[in-house]
Amino acid sequence: MRILAHVLILGTASALTTGGIMAGTPPTPIQCSVRGEKFVAPLTGAAICQRFVAAYARASGSAATARPTAPADGLVIALNFLPQGVASAQVTRMRGGKPLAPLSFNLAVSDRPFHADDVDRLAASTAQGLRTASPR
Repeated sequence: MRILAHVLILGTASALTTGGIMAGTPPTPIQCSVRGEKFVAPLTGAAICQRFVAAYARASGSAATARPTAPADGLVIALNFLPQGVASAQVTRMRGGKPLAPLSFNLAVSDRPFHADDVDRLAASTAQGLRTASPR
């Protein structure tokens, strides 16, 4: 089942003190979908996307806003949680309405069930990976 989250995360004063988000930076639009949300219980797909987008914003140092449709310029992120304890974030950068080559980031926790903070870890890994990947 695919769930789209509608989450808004703005670079407010509180975000500046907690996440290092720079004021005046336009938010990165992100379309987020989740498969396998039942393996991250008790979080719903929408809650997983909300948590991922917030953690991504903190880790990347920029504001982010979730959208129900693919943005012309931004990110399309498909999160997948498998029963074997492997999670992935398939990320497609959108530029001018055209998708660039997708990138994939993974997290393995095969020795235990997924926890909510694993969503944060996957988001941080994704933000770090996108910083080092080209093109920007």
